[in-house]
Amino acid sequence: MHKNLIKVNEMLAFANNNEGAISLISKKTNDYSFEDIISKEQEIDELGMDFKNKNTENENFVKNKKNLIIDLLMGLFTLFGLLASVVLFTTVIHSSGITIGSSILLGSFLFIVFTPITLKVFIKECIQYKKEIKNFEEVKEELERVRELLNSKKEELEKMLDKVDFREYTDKKQIENIISNMFGITQSNEVDNTLNKDESNTINLDGPILTRRKDV
Repeated sequence: MHKNLIKVNEMLAFANNNEGAISLISKKTNDYSFEDIISKEQEIDELGMDFKNKNTENENFVKNKKNLIIDLLMGLFTLFGLLASVVLFTTVIHSSGITIGSSILLGSFLFIVFTPITLKVFIKECIQYKKEIKNFEEVKEELERVRELLNSKKEELEKMLDKVDFREYTDKKQIENIISNMFGITQSNEVDNTLNKDESNTINLDGPILTRRKDV
């Protein structure tokens, strides 16, 4: 993406490129302006950031999905464990001489006391898992939508660049040559000493008379 556009004219401009370096950009037609191109680049940049964020959400869910499944299994295991413990406790109580009816009654009481707590946690985990799955599906759909839109915008930009024959130059020598050729500047390494030649003070060979420059 280019920033800080400085136009020389409609076909030539300076801008900061993705690396932050100043580059010379040029085009050969007026089908699209530099502002049009940079605006499209900005759209792509914003969509790219949006896609990156949604992709991160998607990856985080995939990482957390295993933990959610483990939590569900642990909750289910706890429920079965509680039921098994009550049955075992009832059996032990009955074997100690208490009647079967009393044993079942005591076991049922314990199950009724502890089950709601465990069941509440398990139901909460189920609701959370269902909510996460729904969010994941929404993020996945949005991620695909942004991906398609991003690809579409990139294609539009490529067509724009091709149509105007967009070029970019970062080499200093190339930039100097392009500017010189465009404005008809002839480069020369010779030093012009014209300004150093002061012939205002000369000696007259006909005699010892010094002719001085008069200020006007």
